[in-house]
Amino acid sequence: MAKSAPIDHLSLEHAIDHVLNSNEVSHEDRVWFLLASLSDMLLTKEEQTKITEILKRLEDKLVKIKD
Repeated sequence: MAKSAPIDHLSLEHAIDHVLNSNEVSHEDRVWFLLASLSDMLLTKEEQTKITEILKRLEDKLVKIKD
């Protein structure tokens, strides 16, 4: 399996903060989260916590999915 592309921490942080502040997730945001979870890059504890919060909000239908 090919290695995944490296994730830019600033772009990931921007996507995370956008979702947490707007309660909306775009297709682009979902791609960032997928890439981050598949990446060889280690996420910080804060990034892991925020992504977990987003996933919980999605599960509880507290975040709108927009495309």
